[in-house]
Order: sequence, then structure tokens, then C-alpha cells
Amino acid sequence: MSLQESNLDKLQRMMADRLRADSFFADIAILEERKGVTSDDVLTALSTMNERNGKLGACVMVRMAMREARSPDLPSPEHRVTLPVAVFETPLFNRAEPQGTLKTADLISQHVERVLHGFQAHDLSASLHTEGTIPDNYQDGTLELVVNFSTQTFGQYLPVVSMPRIEVSAGEATLTSNTAGASIYYTLDGSYPGTDASLYSVPFSVNAGQTVRAVAYKANHTASSLNALTI
Repeated sequence: MSLQESNLDKLQRMMADRLRADSFFADIAILEERKGVTSDDVLTALSTMNERNGKLGACVMVRMAMREARSPDLPSPEHRVTLPVAVFETPLFNRAEPQGTLKTADLISQHVERVLHGFQAHDLSASLHTEGTIPDNYQDGTLELVVNFSTQTFGQYLPVVSMPRIEVSAGEATLTSNTAGASIYYTLDGSYPGTDASLYSVPFSVNAGQTVRAVAYKANHTASSLNALTI
């Protein structure tokens, strides 16, 4: 699965469908956030009968995907994709018999985690964590409890190259890596050492006040973390 928007939309839809397929959510509306979906749609889902079995008072919204690189300073094919899953409840409707679902936002969020944790879509694997708490005195209004779905990586899992070591002796810097076959690139001008920087081969001279920055790279691996040492 690539980083194309169509595939992110597909991932959102697959998550929503997985929730809909679970019997626990038979009486809970599952929404997919779109540009045309507004807070009014959420309120409508909470205050009108769910078409699936005539219940009301609670709904779940799988929000649109957000993506970010592993680190702004670390060129890498690895990305993290987060799809917040929001759980809404209006207790006035939801906890009343016979029309309410009688399932609290706390209980619903637990089941969202149970159903989606470990969810796999092609080469994506999910792990979840919950943001938000249910206050003890929660009685009325609409509660939004966000359950974040984060994928580890796009594509095959890539092992991370170990961070290179920088050692200075007698005015010369030596760079080494514990990852066999890794290439180490370095800079002395304060810039980030990408693969267009100086490729390390032998110890090189450094002066007092200079900062050596080094990153190790290897094919089919995620680049190492940045190491820096000021002489």
C-alpha cells in the first residue's frame, strides 16, 4: 500500500467496515469522516434511531488519516499513519431504555480497541492507544473519546541501522557503526548528513570548535539516528 490518498481513504473505509462487522456495534452508528461530514451529522446520529436496529445515543467516527515521517531530520521510507477513532455519547439518550444502546462511551472505546488492535491491511499493522478519560461525574452532553490507530510503517518492515560512533583522538575523528555493511556520511558545517554529504572512509582531521555530525545508511534499512559531537 502506497502513500497515495486513495489508499489512505481505503484504509479508513476498511477500519470502519471492520467495526461494522462486529456484532457489538450492531446498534451503534459507524461514521467515516469526510469533508462533507460535519458535527451536525454526529448530532443526528446520536439523536435519531440507528437504521440498523432502532437504537440511539452513541456513535463512532473513524476520522481521516494523518501521516508523518519518522523524523523531520531523518530521511527514511518509514512513515507513521494515524487515524483517530472518536467515540461519541449522549447519556440522556444512550442510557435510557428501551431506545438507548445502554453501552457507555468507555465500554465502546474498549471494544474499538479490541476489534482494531492488531488490525492488518495488506502490509500495515495497527497498534492502538486511548486518549481521553471518562470523568466520574459525567452525566450529560456529548463526550468525545479519541482512540488513535497508528501504523508502524508502509511497506516491508525495515531494520534500523545502528547510530554511528564518533571518536576523536589526536585531532582526528574516527566513525564506526555496529551494522555490518553500513555507509557513514558526515558533515562539519552544521548541516544534516544525508547521502550527498561526505562519505566516511578513513579518519579525518578536525579542529577545536567543530561539530561532527554523522548518520549511517544501508540498503533496505531505515537510516540511523543522528549522532553529533562538538570537538
